[in-house]
Amino acid sequence: MDRARKNSILRILWFFSAVAAMIFIWSRPSAVSLFPAQSLSQQTSQGQPAQGEPSLILGDLNKDGVLDAADVLALQNIYLRGETSLTAEEQLQIADINADGIVDTSDSALLTAYLADSTIDHGTLSLRDYAGRYTG
Repeated sequence: MDRARKNSILRILWFFSAVAAMIFIWSRPSAVSLFPAQSLSQQTSQGQPAQGEPSLILGDLNKDGVLDAADVLALQNIYLRGETSLTAEEQLQIADINADGIVDTSDSALLTAYLADSTIDHGTLSLRDYAGRYTG
């Protein structure tokens, strides 16, 4: 099998797994609200963000203040298609879940797993801490 065909098959499989994950996440009773515990500006400065400074939330790619399946889809659009409204700096701050400096499928997998994990309390365990369990 040539490389182009293999890549197209992998993209199709990736798409269907993303759809299945979104259906699972949307079937949950409510989305995971992250305010104020997950604000990146609060995590890094230990204080309140300056007036007028937007509060960036790890994993909230559409910047609506909630982590949900729409963020998983936006993350996959960044990786697969390169489509994003985020600047390069925002992309690394918001989309690089495992903090390895690259936005790739592992970030999408961690975000999907975090949203789908019903054994954790999303109000107390941050996405960064959750990702740290698997990335060291």
